[in-house]
Amino acid sequence: MGAIDIHAHIVLEAGFGQAGWYGPELAEDRAGVPFFRIGDYVMKPMNYRGSLFMDTPKRLRHMDRDGIDVQLVSPNPLLSLIHI
Repeated sequence: MGAIDIHAHIVLEAGFGQAGWYGPELAEDRAGVPFFRIGDYVMKPMNYRGSLFMDTPKRLRHMDRDGIDVQLVSPNPLLSLIHI
């Protein structure tokens, strides 16, 4: 077996809106600037769509390019900001 990456993060679209008002939410503001929101915490500009966080084929291409055979993925650490 080749390289194993034991620290990678993922953002799952299926998780959006699962904590009610707390989100998480990925959207655009009125000016078209993308943002990622967890409760009152907003990261702007931030667009995870199309990034390695959400695009599995892109992640796999980058893993192949970098010689990584396996990744251990966990949710984006910002999701720990949700306190219900």
